[in-house]
Amino acid sequence: MSATIATTRGGLVGHDFFNFNRYIAIVAVFVLAALLPAAVSVARAYVGPRSVWIGPVVTVVFTIAFVLNLSPLLRYRRVVEGWQIQSHALVAQASEQLARGCANAITPPDDAQPLGSLGPQVDAKILRQLAARGALHVPAAIPVSASVREALCGP
Repeated sequence: MSATIATTRGGLVGHDFFNFNRYIAIVAVFVLAALLPAAVSVARAYVGPRSVWIGPVVTVVFTIAFVLNLSPLLRYRRVVEGWQIQSHALVAQASEQLARGCANAITPPDDAQPLGSLGPQVDAKILRQLAARGALHVPAAIPVSASVREALCGP
């Protein structure tokens, strides 16, 4: 069940399930809780039912394994934070370019995508709507990259 949830809701980037599955740690918590009693029972069957120490030892081993396996989640976090920072910078640049206007005096088409494949859902129309609502707060006079300028104003 947990593997199905993790696979279907993983938000996979490419096909690298372990490095980019944002739900793996959440699912792993429930898998840990579900498997812990079974692991304690199996350990007690091998060691003996009167071993009082076996429950805490198995719990500590499971906890250590869980903590050591958080690194994929941390790698995913770094990737997402990088994407967010880059998207924010490109949205600010695109907003600045829309405010300045194009050098060739054309109005960028509504479907122009200044973020390219990084954010295909962000187009000039959305940026204009956000600017009209006052939802974009761009620092004054930021430099605009050539890729954003070309996406909005053409080559």
